Amino acid sequence: MINQRNKKDCTQATLANLLNIPYEKIPAFYEEYEKTGDFLGPLDAWLKSIGRYRLSVDVTWKGEELQLPFVVFTDSVKAVGVLGKDDRPYTHAVLLEIRFSDGEYKTRILHDPRPDTDYDIFDLVSIELLLLREQ
Repeated sequence: MINQRNKKDCTQATLANLLNIPYEKIPAFYEEYEKTGDFLGPLDAWLKSIGRYRLSVDVTWKGEELQLPFVVFTDSVKAVGVLGKDDRPYTHAVLLEIRFSDGEYKTRILHDPRPDTDYDIFDLVSIELLLLREQ
């Protein structure tokens, strides 16, 4: 698994892991954000260029149970998890696995590209599903 190479490239590292694309071939979206303040526009444009699109799903917690507003139609789905903390102006991307097991969904962080992170699964605020575009 690929880890971050600097403090701001968690999305780049997570996408490399999720899509099995070399880290160097994925744009450094944080650089565009620093220039223009836009992160999602360049991300969506790049995803479109590789035949994918992003479906963002906000999540809520009921105690320690994650409430997913969708149904997974396979045993396991991998996605980008967006983690956030109230005291921070930025978010953090990780590789998630959503698994259907024993009649319930179990969500876990499959890989955090920043080994020294203080985020955990309870900081999950949204799930970014990367879907194939129809040709």
